[in-house]
Amino acid sequence: MLVKIEEAIPGMKLAEDIFLPNGTTLINSSAILTENIISQLKKYGIEKIQVVQEIPSEEDQPEQEKKDEPDREQESLKEESSEQSEEPETLSDTDEEAKEYTLPKITVLIENEGLSAYLRIEPTGAQYEKITVDDIKDALMNENVLFGINEPLIEEAVKKWQQSKDIIEIENIAQGISPTPAKESDLELTVKHINNTKDLESVKAADYCWELLNSAIPIQQVDNVTVIAQKEIKTPSIPGQNIFGDPIDIDEVIITEVELGDNAEEDKESKIYTSTVTGLAYYIDGKLGVEPINFDGSVEISVSPDKMKAELIIHPAVENGTPPSEKSVKDLLSENNISFGVDETKLTDILKNMGKGVYPDGPVTIAEGVPPTPGENGKTEYFFNTETSLKPKVDTHGKVDFKNVSIIQSVNKGDKLAQLTPPTEGKPGKDIFGNENPFTEGTTATLPAGANTMPDPQNESILIASTDGNVRLNKNVVEIYEGFVIKGDVDYSTGNVEYDKSVSIKGDIKSGFIVKCGGDLGVGGTIGGSRLQIGGNLLCKYGFIGQGKGIIECKGDVNIGFMKNQTIRCRSNVNIAREALNCKIFARKTVTVSGKSISIAGGSVIARDSIVCNVLGNSSGINTSIEVGLDYTLIEEMEKTEKQLNEIAENRHKLLEALKRLEQTLATKKKLTPKEEFLYAKLKNTITKYNSQVITHEKRKKIIASKMHMTDKAFIKIEHSAMPGTLIKIGDHHHYVHQEIIGPKTVRLVNYEIRII
Repeated sequence: MLVKIEEAIPGMKLAEDIFLPNGTTLINSSAILTENIISQLKKYGIEKIQVVQEIPSEEDQPEQEKKDEPDREQESLKEESSEQSEEPETLSDTDEEAKEYTLPKITVLIENEGLSAYLRIEPTGAQYEKITVDDIKDALMNENVLFGINEPLIEEAVKKWQQSKDIIEIENIAQGISPTPAKESDLELTVKHINNTKDLESVKAADYCWELLNSAIPIQQVDNVTVIAQKEIKTPSIPGQNIFGDPIDIDEVIITEVELGDNAEEDKESKIYTSTVTGLAYYIDGKLGVEPINFDGSVEISVSPDKMKAELIIHPAVENGTPPSEKSVKDLLSENNISFGVDETKLTDILKNMGKGVYPDGPVTIAEGVPPTPGENGKTEYFFNTETSLKPKVDTHGKVDFKNVSIIQSVNKGDKLAQLTPPTEGKPGKDIFGNENPFTEGTTATLPAGANTMPDPQNESILIASTDGNVRLNKNVVEIYEGFVIKGDVDYSTGNVEYDKSVSIKGDIKSGFIVKCGGDLGVGGTIGGSRLQIGGNLLCKYGFIGQGKGIIECKGDVNIGFMKNQTIRCRSNVNIAREALNCKIFARKTVTVSGKSISIAGGSVIARDSIVCNVLGNSSGINTSIEVGLDYTLIEEMEKTEKQLNEIAENRHKLLEALKRLEQTLATKKKLTPKEEFLYAKLKNTITKYNSQVITHEKRKKIIASKMHMTDKAFIKIEHSAMPGTLIKIGDHHHYVHQEIIGPKTVRLVNYEIRII
């Protein structure tokens, strides 16, 4: 029930907690009022409190309850009699509680001028000692400790006492709140400012503010009397509270110290700091100042090392600085003696834009000299085709034709082969300072006279043939060499052909015949099932057809109109004007097949670098295999090496068997004949030699294997389509075409996966 504090009497029990105005608990609920507690409540202005309602006295009980009281007493006596008869020797709980307990000695010491309290509990030596939370609270109340009581520590102390009746000491059983002194606010910067030494050093090293624009330095111009910092009115002190609940006042004020650096001054009354110069403010490690710097724009001239170009570099003004003037730009050109090649139109535009506040993004070339024109070197004009590539031309209709391609060019004695063009004179130049730059004269070309050529007796700048033969440009020299020309077919009338230089065959090469030449081979007709070995290039304007027995081995380029059922092994490029049907083509570089409706159908094509064609496969799904990224010459080398290894292993095995028989003879007879000793030593030396060869060949195999596949840059170009039945290989990766691929498409190996792009 609610009672006024004047009506409160000792012994009453609180029904709820009592709080101070700051929210701190003054007294917990269930506390029993004492004179001291009532006095403290009045001290803190507590007017009313909630207490537990008292039990009515016997006089106040209703009449019916008085009548029933004897009956209840009788029942209680019966129950006690029953319990005593059942357990005559056991001490009841009521008797246990009836024992008198002694309270241990409780000491409360006030410390730190009332900001904390110390608690000590020690046994008195009595037989029954007991302590409760309320006992400790009462001891604190008796010392007027009302504020900051640590109840969890009290409960912990009671638990410790129940476990062991030893001395218990607790620091800070109650703690007050220390007062907070008044404080000046930290210095408040009113402008952007530099806050580290490194940036300040950069500012000191600069002449103009624009030099700092690309850095992270904060830029804000301050002028004379500009307010750069201030202090606010000091914050008031915050009183504390001791453990008696009394407030603790404090008059102390914490002053914020500020060290004045260069070019800053303080108004001590208003706590305002101002600049005395134009510059950038800084506040570093408690030091406030201003570093002077020029905010105006400026111009620079950069002259190239060869004095042939001048660049104008314009730096804009920063903040309220003054931009560069027209006069400053023109004065700068004059000071640098730049008098030639000045672009007056560009200069006028720049000055006009500067007046509008628009500046170039970077250096502007404002003057350029005229470089000298060197004399042209003498040249050589050739009167024969020097083009070494035999790849056929594609006309405007996409048709590929070998008719205008010639592999062997014949000349007669006295024919004009080359002519020299004399060098030309140059012109002097002039730099931006007006100085003349001399020119260099062209050099005279040398007549490219080679074997069987000579200068024209009538004009030494002309080269002519001194004999009949075939002409070619060998590096930088014109040569005429003898060539073998067959005006008809290679057949039974000519027999096989073998010549160490170039051969020209006007007709066909019939099946079953062999042609070997050390140079180029030109065939005017078709090539049948023949075997060709060519040291240079091959040009066959028609076809290479047969029943699969024909093979061409060529060290240069192969250029053929079309082929069917035949094999080409080329160490360079293969160019086919139309189609390749059921053929085997091996090229160390590229394969290009230009047929429109059919390009490559059936057979297999292998090239190290690339395969380019219009159509792969055909509508009937013929099995067609193409592969890039593989050097077929290394496959041959690998096969050759493995064959040699097998031969060495076989021979070594035979020698080991013979050596084993001699060793058995030595073990039996203890001695070998001179002939056997010689054979024994020879066998061991030969086996050792074979072992060394095995190691060499195994190393060779590893080297070949590392170079065999070159898939990084290899590709297949499909211009029109790839039909089902086509197998595409790149290195160890395969892709089988199940559905038609519509071109143009490029096939590459990307991240170890075949991609059609």
